[in-house]
Amino acid sequence: YHTSTLSYRLSDQLNQGLTKLAKQHGVTPFVALLANLSLLLCRYGNCESVVVGATFSNRNHEKLRSLMGYIGGLLLIRTDLSSITNFSSLLNQIRQTVQLAISNQDIPLQNVFDEHDAKQYTPPTFRVMFTYIPDGVSDRWQAERLVVSRIKEDYIKLENRPDLVLILWRELKGENAQPAYKGFCRFRDDLFDKETVSDMSDCFTRTLENLVLNPDMNIRDLVIAKVELA
Repeated sequence: YHTSTLSYRLSDQLNQGLTKLAKQHGVTPFVALLANLSLLLCRYGNCESVVVGATFSNRNHEKLRSLMGYIGGLLLIRTDLSSITNFSSLLNQIRQTVQLAISNQDIPLQNVFDEHDAKQYTPPTFRVMFTYIPDGVSDRWQAERLVVSRIKEDYIKLENRPDLVLILWRELKGENAQPAYKGFCRFRDDLFDKETVSDMSDCFTRTLENLVLNPDMNIRDLVIAKVELA
């Protein structure tokens, strides 16, 4: 299992558009970005439904919020386009799905599989994973007697081994500045080459630009360039 990474960032104009779109529809940027990714995957796969693994902080209990270290969890978010006409309705569907998933995040996925006879499931349950860090990330953060530095992407080890991982965070440039969204894609070398993933990242950006400008457009009228997978 060998992977490579490719850096990614949104333009300043798209940063502003994404923030405005999320506010207008009463969703978080996480929901908007996940909706765009899910739509893109469905179009690539010529299918009406896709499951994306999404990470959550898992700090919904008061005593966990002050703990240091990673205690996040993984939830599976299914998108179903069969009855969806435009991006606005897709945002609403994913918002409801995410809220329902979060309300049950204390139940480990393995427990769900054990309860419903794991033999009927064929692992892995998802191939693409999405992580969004809303609170901003800086290269170096310092507090009293403590200095924290961000590790390089290549050092991040994933217990689950998806084919493609998209990790985005908000880069905070100042108190009154618009947040800048940046991150990286991690992909399996035996399935993708860097040029292919770069093309997919460009498609992700163009699709988001179109949907930000016209969220009520019919998603089946959205033109998405085809990418030949390695």
